[in-house]
Parts: sequence; C-alpha cells; structure tokens
Amino acid sequence: MTARTRDLVEYIVFCVGEFADRHALARSDAYRYLCQYQGIQFVQECYDDLHMISFFDAVDFMTTYCRKRGGCLE
Repeated sequence: MTARTRDLVEYIVFCVGEFADRHALARSDAYRYLCQYQGIQFVQECYDDLHMISFFDAVDFMTTYCRKRGGCLE
C-alpha cells in the first residue's frame, strides 16, 4: 500500500466518523449511507481538495453531495 493510499483510507475513516457524529448516526449506518449516496466516491475523487479544508466543511460538502443524489440528511 502506498503512503497516498494509506492517507486516503485514514481520511475516509475519519470523515465517516465525523459524518456520523454530525448526523447522530452509528458509524456503520453513516458508512452505508455514504456508500449508497456516493459520498465515499466523492471523498475519493476530491481528496486532494478536501484534505486541505476543515473536517467541518468537508462534512458539509459530503452532506450536500449526498443530498443531491437522493439522501435525506440535512
């Protein structure tokens, strides 16, 4: 595993945890939601930009992205 891949995986895990905390979800439920509404894919594709901003803002972007794909969390 490359260092970049490890960093990306760690970032995704942390984002899932922050997303779960923000939306009062279990981490497993947050992960399923983010997979269903392509939030994990969004983080993978936008990692270079997302990891430069706060986790608070990253979770906002993830929430908005998922909502545009049918998710119902605000």
